[in-house]
Amino acid sequence: MRIDIRGRGITVTRELHDYIRRRLGFAFDRFADRIAWIFVWVRNANTRNDDLATVCRMAIRLKQSKLLVLENRASEPRTAIDRAAQRAACSVRNEVNRKYDLHHVMRRLLLPM
Repeated sequence: MRIDIRGRGITVTRELHDYIRRRLGFAFDRFADRIAWIFVWVRNANTRNDDLATVCRMAIRLKQSKLLVLENRASEPRTAIDRAAQRAACSVRNEVNRKYDLHHVMRRLLLPM
């Protein structure tokens, strides 16, 4: 599983880089063999009331499957990263389960009883 981390309008320090890698490691440990790569973009975004918000966008390519893209906003970078990682882990889990269920349904239909 390859992880690429980029920042736009925000400096991704070594500490933040390590935090993102550790957080993704926890979130995707079960699915590491099914993920080809993960791209993470962290950027600042202005909100309507001129407060700065941090946006964390993740693109996850599953092996032999589709591309999952999601993003999350929060006032703090770590909060945005945590929420995005949690949502991404749920999306990957759902996709893996969907493929697993489909495989077993097709197998039952094709195998004689």
